[in-house]
Amino acid sequence: MRLLHVAQPTTEGTAAVVVQLAGAAVAAGHDVTVASPPGGDLPDRAAGVGARWAELPLARRPGLRDLWAVLALRRRMRCYDVVHLHSSKAGAVGRLAAASLRHRPAVVFTPHGWSWYSSERLRAAYLRFERWAARHADATVAVSAEEYADGLARLGGRSRLRLIENGVDTRVYLPDEAPREPASILCVGRLSAQKGQDRLLRAVARLGRPGLRLTLAGDGPAEAELRRLAFDLGIAEAVSFVGRVDPLPLYQRATIVAMPSRWEGLSIAMLEAMAAGSAIVATAVGGAGMLAGAGRLVEGGSEEQIIAALAGALERLLDDPDLRDQIGRAARERAEERYSLERVARDHLTLWAELVTAR
Repeated sequence: MRLLHVAQPTTEGTAAVVVQLAGAAVAAGHDVTVASPPGGDLPDRAAGVGARWAELPLARRPGLRDLWAVLALRRRMRCYDVVHLHSSKAGAVGRLAAASLRHRPAVVFTPHGWSWYSSERLRAAYLRFERWAARHADATVAVSAEEYADGLARLGGRSRLRLIENGVDTRVYLPDEAPREPASILCVGRLSAQKGQDRLLRAVARLGRPGLRLTLAGDGPAEAELRRLAFDLGIAEAVSFVGRVDPLPLYQRATIVAMPSRWEGLSIAMLEAMAAGSAIVATAVGGAGMLAGAGRLVEGGSEEQIIAALAGALERLLDDPDLRDQIGRAARERAEERYSLERVARDHLTLWAELVTAR
């Protein structure tokens, strides 16, 4: 099978999933190429699992350059049996390219969080596009039960939805026997409005606990704004911005891992933290329901309510080491039982083979 993965993000969770799936396909004996913009770590990580990498001009924001990307991908698609599109931008460009081909390969689209989650103002437009574009993919893969249910409700049967939840390599992401640092909170993810680090900063400021440390791992467009916010809140000295680093030692050391996202598909960082046995506090968005009984879920209507609930959940766990240990063990067990990388690879390999046979 000749397989092409297309992604706009070259770092963080989406890139991690692309590398996982590319590596699984190479191990199964398939010919795999990953197409993405340059930069980030996706090109090198794809080569590291035995896939080829090809440059594709995809930008996060819509623009005239997208027309060039459609044409470039249209030419490239003819050479493959399956084209798997990851994230909204690749999904839009790839399905436009597929729609223009008389004879096309099997097309799979994984949104990793529906496009209409990202903008209240453009939600109706994104929905209209997704309803049109759905017919130009042979399958749309939802990565969490919540994403699947929302897609089915809004897109109906035309989307040809499949549910294949994300996974994590539990042989790599492991708990550590060493004691965790006292009074430390970790948040891993792109520094952006989506990931909600601003909420976390406000919740930490509300706690007012001397000696509490907050580490933000990742980079992104909101970094300068977040640094200003930490200063304005009077907690700048308690907050460390460490950039994009290997998160495993951070998961293993932190007292609590916080996931204050505004929207998600199914967070890879959350799966990694679960596998590392972390005590997790997360907003109840996307696939965060997988934490039920194995973490603390935060709900609320307004931003103020969510921030207050975050602060309350963090304070409860900071004060209760036995509860932290309990939910950390439960999180590790759930990652092993339900979110193994082997299951994810098997399900995708089966889907790709079915679609090639059908076409």
